[in-house]
Amino acid sequence: HPGNRTAPHRLGLIALRGRDFEEAYAELDLAFMADPGHRGIRKSLGYAAVWSGRLEEAASLLQEIPEAAYEMGVYRSWWKGQARPDLASQAARMEEILKGQEKFKQDEKEN
Repeated sequence: HPGNRTAPHRLGLIALRGRDFEEAYAELDLAFMADPGHRGIRKSLGYAAVWSGRLEEAASLLQEIPEAAYEMGVYRSWWKGQARPDLASQAARMEEILKGQEKFKQDEKEN
C-alpha cells in the first residue's frame, strides 16, 4: 500500500543493520514519502544517505536532527574500528557539514 510507512520503515532498518545501504535508502525513502514528518524515519533515511554516499541529501535530512553531528563523530571512530575507512570518511565529512550548518544557524541568530 503506497501510504503504508511501517513496512518500508522496518525493511529499511533491517537493511541498515545488514549494511545494505542502497536497499535501506530505497525502503526508507518510501517510508519518508509516506510520512515526511516522522523524525525516526527522517533520521534513519539521513543515515542511509550518508552511508550510501548521498551527502548533500543527508545534510538536508539531518539538519533538523540536533544529535546527528555528534553521532557522526562517534560513527567516524566506530567505522574505523570496523575496518571501513570509506564509511569513516563519509561520517567525518557529514560531521563537518552538519557542524557548519550549526555554526551558520548560530551566526544568523546573533545577527
